[in-house]
Amino acid sequence: MPLCNRFEDLVYGSYSGFGCCQIQIPDGLKAVYVQASSFNERVNVSDFNRCSYAFIVEESVFRFSSDYVRSIPPDKKFPVSLDWLVSNETCDEAAKNLSSYACHQSEWYEPFIGSGYLCKCPDGFDGNPYLPEGGYEGDGKRNGTGCSPINEQGFPFLITGLGIFTSEELKKETNNIHETRILGKGGQGTVYKGILQDRRVVAIKKSMIADGSQVEQFVNEVIVLSQVNHRNVVNLLGCCLETEVPLLVYEFISNGTLYQRLHCPGNASLSWECWLIIAAETSGALSYLHSAAYPPIIHRDVKSTNILLDEHYVAKVSELQERLLSFLMPEEERNLAMHFVSFLKKDRLFGIIDHQVLVEGNTTQIKEVSMLANRCLRVRGEDRPSMKEVAIELDGLRTMPKHPWMKNDSKEGKSLLGELFGANAQGNESSLSDYDSRQQIILRGR
Repeated sequence: MPLCNRFEDLVYGSYSGFGCCQIQIPDGLKAVYVQASSFNERVNVSDFNRCSYAFIVEESVFRFSSDYVRSIPPDKKFPVSLDWLVSNETCDEAAKNLSSYACHQSEWYEPFIGSGYLCKCPDGFDGNPYLPEGGYEGDGKRNGTGCSPINEQGFPFLITGLGIFTSEELKKETNNIHETRILGKGGQGTVYKGILQDRRVVAIKKSMIADGSQVEQFVNEVIVLSQVNHRNVVNLLGCCLETEVPLLVYEFISNGTLYQRLHCPGNASLSWECWLIIAAETSGALSYLHSAAYPPIIHRDVKSTNILLDEHYVAKVSELQERLLSFLMPEEERNLAMHFVSFLKKDRLFGIIDHQVLVEGNTTQIKEVSMLANRCLRVRGEDRPSMKEVAIELDGLRTMPKHPWMKNDSKEGKSLLGELFGANAQGNESSLSDYDSRQQIILRGR
């Protein structure tokens, strides 16, 4: 408490208790109540002080003045520094609910005081860590400076998150984008093989953009893709925006596409275990894009030509930027799906299974995967499993022990499948329905 009998005893800048005293707000305090009173109704000091007052102030920028005891100007403002926290839960708890989690693409940290968490930009990044896109500036007020992207012409996320390759550099690395360097062509562009100065082999995609109005949308999508980090998604290394159409630089995947492995003559057959791993890795990557990436990324063009294999046959999902394609399957693949469903209903599943798979594979796993594929081909989206469910189920199948049912004679496999599904068409439909019900129960149980 402050003591004061004479104005002359007051000392400028002192909180010693003569006219002014202070107390620090302790950590974790959630409410402050202040009561000001006097021992003797200010009789001894009424000539220069007729009231008491208290306030919260930032200590480091405040100095007590003896004049404050005489009177405080009506417009006097005391500096206050307020800190704040997101939520009242730990970061680990908050991260379980991605819809309300504040640290979208940024890093989190928990302060020393209070309960909650804060976000910060990773090293090398500037901007607002609480915004999904991050790179914004301004006071955020309607009547103030507003909120606008930082350095709109510079695409800051591309500069900090990706390599920026020059057009001359990429021309040199692809032999002036020569036809002999073409790895493949698609509806959205041509892919060339390139060798960087550090001897890294890369795939350079020359995107097909109709007009300049699409460039901004293209850049926004590249910003999203630059945040993707998954073992089974092709890594985007950088881009070049100096050319007439944008160039994208990806890691080079050496073993071609899944389509080539399935259909090109001369390729040795892979084991069933290898096929199952490829399917599980692909579904895991798609599950990550659907559920873990922010914002969620829907591929919309999943097919065997867009699944690459590296030297160890690890699956890599590619072509994520082709986001404007139709949801409809190509005619060839739609017919293939119908062909598969037709054989399944007729108990002829093993008639379309690769011989190598039949010899080495596990019939139980083959049936389970076939039924899962059948559920994924249902017309109504709400009747199909999510990619997360597919990934969980395939991962579970990978750990199943092999069963020695299948020998060299594929007729035995057909017989076993017939026993599972029934002998007639009506029985087949019933068995498929029963099987789906059992699978849903299994998924819920997990």
